[in-house]
Amino acid sequence: MTFNRLIYASDCLVSLALWKMKTRIPLPYARYRVNGALMTVRPLSMDAVICYENMEMAVYDPFIPQFVPGDTVIDIGAHIGSFSVHTALAQRSGIRIFAYEPHPVSYKLLTENIKFNQVGKTVTARRSAVSDTRGRVRLHMHRSNTGSNSIFGSSDYAGNISVPTVTLADVFSENNIRRCRFLKLDCEGAEMPILSAAPAGLWKRIDSVVTEIHPNYPESGLTGLFKRNGFFTRIISGRSDRGALERFASKSVRLLHARKSN
Repeated sequence: MTFNRLIYASDCLVSLALWKMKTRIPLPYARYRVNGALMTVRPLSMDAVICYENMEMAVYDPFIPQFVPGDTVIDIGAHIGSFSVHTALAQRSGIRIFAYEPHPVSYKLLTENIKFNQVGKTVTARRSAVSDTRGRVRLHMHRSNTGSNSIFGSSDYAGNISVPTVTLADVFSENNIRRCRFLKLDCEGAEMPILSAAPAGLWKRIDSVVTEIHPNYPESGLTGLFKRNGFFTRIISGRSDRGALERFASKSVRLLHARKSN
């Protein structure tokens, strides 16, 4: 394993190229220092790029509210923990983070990164997908991007595995969550089903949300769902005033930020 900054940057660039070519080169794990954290990753797999987006570009940080001790964050699609670890290290305010990740290898790295960065008192990992129903589902594995595994398959995917699923209501009940201060969703197309299945009473217990927007459901449907449940919404696209790597990494990313209107 290495902490070398140049190797980390090279990993990001080569990962992006391989992602565009829809291929991947399996390699032993590496460890990089990313904005103060030490993250174990699968080299040339987009792991390093996702760490870069969530920890150095800090794409979610502008939308995170001011936390107080006892606040709860839910991370759906936690991957290897870049958002959860970054948020835990940045806040240090007695918050709780519940991180959900169904892929077994990503989950293993998630738990390792939580332990290695000593944020286990803040971040609790759950090995499960979140969906509109409780049970099991087939998780399709992306050919070149470990962050794009999805319950919706296509030609970009190679193979699938069975993983457990819980609903958003289950997330609240099994973790004794009375109120969610911030909900982050990055689950490759499952965002709309997850939110659509949430009962009205659950929406009242969520203060703010950032979710990725995916092409398999209409953007207007997602914004309408939030507005019907009492949220203001705005769409955020990848910023063009950053450097080349940032533009390349985020140009296709569209986020929806929603916050309570009252």
